[in-house]
Amino acid sequence: MLMKPVNEGGKALSLSYAISEEISRSHSVIGWTTHGHDGSNVPLWAYGPDRLTGHVDNTEIAKYIAKELGFDLDKANRRLFVEVGDVFSKNEYKLDMTNASNPVLKIGEYQMPIDKNILIKNGTPRELEGIVTYAPETGRIYIPAEAVPLIKGTKH
Repeated sequence: MLMKPVNEGGKALSLSYAISEEISRSHSVIGWTTHGHDGSNVPLWAYGPDRLTGHVDNTEIAKYIAKELGFDLDKANRRLFVEVGDVFSKNEYKLDMTNASNPVLKIGEYQMPIDKNILIKNGTPRELEGIVTYAPETGRIYIPAEAVPLIKGTKH
């Protein structure tokens, strides 16, 4: 008997959705909010005198919005994220891959689940301004900057 794959909520998945779930969970370590489109062009409509037109790379959309709203993306990025190796020595942190679908960065008594905005100490979670990001290709881990003083004990 052929059974349809199901997600964690027990709903039946299409074969393509089930395959993409497996690739995301086991190979790319990226959590997606949708599996409804691929790398093909996606229509975007904009109105106004200085609007985007034609084919636009998706990364240009954020730059355009930032420019129109008058804020600096690089400054926001520096405020929000730091590479863990820039603020902690290699022996101070460890990426726990025991559950490859849910890796966790461990720094002393603190835990930071990858792709989440949570800092956990003694089982108590604290919501952070940004998410913890792991780039498997480079091995780099980026953490919300606000977590650094909390972990180092310089801010409560």
